[in-house]
Amino acid sequence: MRNTGDTGTTAPVTLGVTMADMGTRRFSVSAREEIHDRIRAHAEAAAADVSTYLIAAAIQQMIRDDQAAASFATIDSEITPGTKGSGKVALPVPAPELLADYPDTRTGERVVYYDAGMLLALLASDARARAAHEVLKASPHRPVVTGPVLSQVWRESSATAHALSAIVGDCTILQAKDDIGPIRGLERGVIGCLPCHRVYRRADFQRAGQMLGKARLPAKNKPDAVGALVIVAAAWHGPSLVLTSDPEDLLAYRAVLDTPQIEIMPVS
Repeated sequence: MRNTGDTGTTAPVTLGVTMADMGTRRFSVSAREEIHDRIRAHAEAAAADVSTYLIAAAIQQMIRDDQAAASFATIDSEITPGTKGSGKVALPVPAPELLADYPDTRTGERVVYYDAGMLLALLASDARARAAHEVLKASPHRPVVTGPVLSQVWRESSATAHALSAIVGDCTILQAKDDIGPIRGLERGVIGCLPCHRVYRRADFQRAGQMLGKARLPAKNKPDAVGALVIVAAAWHGPSLVLTSDPEDLLAYRAVLDTPQIEIMPVS
């Protein structure tokens, strides 16, 4: 944003973007001043002009979006209901090493989701859950908690509410309008992660329903729409990791999708 002088108000900085070669079209992008300056600095560091840099970044995001969309190909077409993911479940390890196999969680390249079981484990001061939560405080991308998961765990008890508020204060609440935001260090309101900015659509709720119908759950467990919606959201991010105290349901929901990129890890 640029200061306009007399009024003390701000005006957007506009970056012109030209798509060169065949079928060239031009459009503009408005950004806050600090974002504008960072984009220009990164473009210069990459020895590229701003147009080339932004287009390259957009193409990479579109590739990730296409990969996420491909995760739902089978469930959307009702073909091969038994398709399964990698089936990987982390074996119990000492608390400090809980995320050792996923160094990309520390850089934010693999986004971490908490389900209700993870939040309950944190409330119970489970050592493994606490160790993972502390490690993730250093990640650029905050752990993700969906609204339904928070609702599952939230209770009016003052002790529970106080402890849970502290825990989710280190997380991003997916789609919450008053959320602090998924990326640490960015000003509130700046979109730093497009999948986190995405909202559930009708198709996503239908996908969750199909997952509930197709998933081969353990006999003792009942279908859980909240857990299915966690897997739907995790698929938006591509590489993701869901921390849970009970992986069986989530593994069954993930097995319905066409993606090996969602990993499920038990914390207790």
